[in-house]
Amino acid sequence: MPPKSSNSRLSGWLSVIAPAAAYLALSFLLAALLDTLLAAAFPRRGAALAGAASLGAKLLLLPWLLCRYRAEADEQKGKLLPQDLLLCLGSGLAIGGVSAWLGNALTVSGPAAASLCAGLDVCVLGPACEELVFRGLVMGRGIGILGRKWGFAAGVLLFAAAHADWRRMLLSIPMGLVLGAVMEKKRTLILPAVLHMAANTAVFLIKNLL
Repeated sequence: MPPKSSNSRLSGWLSVIAPAAAYLALSFLLAALLDTLLAAAFPRRGAALAGAASLGAKLLLLPWLLCRYRAEADEQKGKLLPQDLLLCLGSGLAIGGVSAWLGNALTVSGPAAASLCAGLDVCVLGPACEELVFRGLVMGRGIGILGRKWGFAAGVLLFAAAHADWRRMLLSIPMGLVLGAVMEKKRTLILPAVLHMAANTAVFLIKNLL
């Protein structure tokens, strides 16, 4: 097989990065639009609606992400076993507890308000969308185009970069490694999603309710 040209490698990387870039841009724009609309419609209920714009943006994007993932997903799926679900749930809660402790040590702030919308966004919709993007589309497409090593790395690094603040990035890199390893070993997106939701739920509860 002839070596790939630099243009071919660049186009491969751009193809891998595209789902993450599109998701982040669309979620930001939709959240900003919804935030403006909610502020105009409910000017005195800011705390109660904290996280509503971000939650609404993810709800709008979720069907598109599911369609894209189903169109690109590998047909060979792993079996979903009850013990794997329980293991991911327990591991996620433990990882979330450690992450909350490290976050406090690094002075990483939690969600702005413990509203129902913020909780659903952080604990359910956010992890679901991120797993579809970073493990489903970015990592899956990356392994097919760039090979296993670089595809796996792309999923981890773009997942970390999406968290913006450098302290969140530091915490997101090991989390991305764990989620990617679960996805690669079990070949189902449900398990990393469950682990991710459990970890975020633990962090959210510790930061806001304990």
